[in-house]
Amino acid sequence: MQLRRVLWVISFVVMATGFAGFGETGQVDAQQEGIKAETLKKEAAMSQMMNKAGYLSSEAIPDSAVLLPEPPAEGSGAMAYDEEISRKNLVLRDTPRWIQAAKDADIKFPEVFEGF
Repeated sequence: MQLRRVLWVISFVVMATGFAGFGETGQVDAQQEGIKAETLKKEAAMSQMMNKAGYLSSEAIPDSAVLLPEPPAEGSGAMAYDEEISRKNLVLRDTPRWIQAAKDADIKFPEVFEGF
């Protein structure tokens, strides 16, 4: 079901951007505004669908905290390695790559589709 939605959004975006070169400038602007309005309507409808209960009951949704291992022990080699990787990544703060990673981590609708 999720894959079908993603494919629908991709095909809609491809179709919508294909219309950009037709007609006079005024017609193109009107078409683009119409496409934007239609896209907003469809995004709102999809958002409502996705906010409804999914295929798992609330009790069946896995607790991701249980799936993660315990953090490394203080003073261990694993902790030193973890801190080294953290320092290397923090150098990227506020760079375009950092900002893109933050966007990629946002998996709420409709933001999740911005990568397409």
